[in-house]
Amino acid sequence: MTQVRKSALIATLVALAPALASANTYRAETKDGMRHIIPKEDHQVVPEVAMIQKRAIEMGLFTWPAPTEKVEIDQLTRPREVGDCTGHDAGYIPTHQREKDSDPLKQRLIVATTQVYEWMAYRNAIAAKDCSCDHLKADWPQAVATSSALHDGVSNWRYIGASTRSMRTTIHKDFKRMCDVTMPLVLE
Repeated sequence: MTQVRKSALIATLVALAPALASANTYRAETKDGMRHIIPKEDHQVVPEVAMIQKRAIEMGLFTWPAPTEKVEIDQLTRPREVGDCTGHDAGYIPTHQREKDSDPLKQRLIVATTQVYEWMAYRNAIAAKDCSCDHLKADWPQAVATSSALHDGVSNWRYIGASTRSMRTTIHKDFKRMCDVTMPLVLE
């Protein structure tokens, strides 16, 4: 690798470091029957990610009912994630099934909206104590509005989706704990 390429790679990694650091999954704790994501300190994330995180907290996206018991369901046929179910709004397409958009801002916003939708669907299923597809759905227009409000004014497209990805991953772990008979329900 030439010195110029090494320098370019290092510069790219340095530029992306705040976004990559903010993309780590949040930790969560249980208090009074609710799961709460522990927000990152403002000094741990770039200002735009801190702004998104603050908005998410204000919107209630850092809190949901803690699963308290295992749900009986056929382990072979149960949905493992939101995208395994049908009957969603036509606007919802699981991230892995979406086509790439040439505009990175548009692509990130679409993925972030999908992550918000999936977060809402997992919250609905956990609140209903249902591991089937019956409650693993949400309101797509509401997810679009929520994602738009979360990311309004964010100028660097690299920061869009950093918090929503972590929120979705954190609640998905609780859904899996509630539904998988082989996984302990203990919530740290």
